[in-house]
Amino acid sequence: MYCTVPKIKITHPKSKIMTTEPTPIPEMDPEENLRADNELSALSLELQYGAKMHISGDAPPEVVQQFLAQVAAFEKERRTAATITLYQKIGSPPFASPDVLEPQTLPGELQRVLDLLETHQIAVIRPDDLPDDVFYEFIVSELFYLEVSSVTPPGAIACFDYEDFHPNEEALIGQITEAFLLSLLHLESPFMGELLSENCRNDHDPISRVEALATIESFRTRFSAFIPIGFKLEELIQQPSGTWQMFGICWEGTPLDGGPNVRHEGLGVMQFALENGEWLVQGVKMPGFEF
Repeated sequence: MYCTVPKIKITHPKSKIMTTEPTPIPEMDPEENLRADNELSALSLELQYGAKMHISGDAPPEVVQQFLAQVAAFEKERRTAATITLYQKIGSPPFASPDVLEPQTLPGELQRVLDLLETHQIAVIRPDDLPDDVFYEFIVSELFYLEVSSVTPPGAIACFDYEDFHPNEEALIGQITEAFLLSLLHLESPFMGELLSENCRNDHDPISRVEALATIESFRTRFSAFIPIGFKLEELIQQPSGTWQMFGICWEGTPLDGGPNVRHEGLGVMQFALENGEWLVQGVKMPGFEF
């Protein structure tokens, strides 16, 4: 995934904690709405293409919107370009096989390879606790043979994250949980139906994806606005019978037919299934909403 450096970069923390104390919530102005749209667009790029960026709080939302549109356009164009291996892209240089490196020479050889990648506008993101030998072997035995676009946009860096190839399931499920809830409670954009499994279920029975989407749209049409107030990831439960992400949530909704805002807060749960290597939502139960 190509992203500019380093002003606009997309990451999603494991959890967001906001106050759940009752406070007056002003209506979102156009700039806040644009920032919310940008966040959803960024989440969509992450889910579709693996883009990971962080949007700084002081970045003008109009500039961010243009940047995200450029990223989306480039990703579509990149899929029609010729592909080569990453190793070919950096000139097919000689490198030491992982099984012949001694512990004392490994750090230097790893740094040499990283410097070589950097000169070709390629960055590799490494988890903090990943040993040198595992990281080196990942680069020369796996990343080098990855097929990539033969074209790099001017001023762009190709970023590859180790966890995209060997994902941290807990972090990934947490990101999808947050993306689902943000999309559910953001009426200005269509709900991200691609997050749903084809095999959903309610409290007692299996239901189709179409039925789940109908329940979601019915829920959204009952309100003229939503105000997300609090969200926090809780325990992830993984058993042979299924995977469930617990979370705390607080939100308010403005009824479409008038009347005061309704407020819901408490513990929710989202059920997941791994289908064709992708984590998808099968069911949700939280204060004020379920399917």
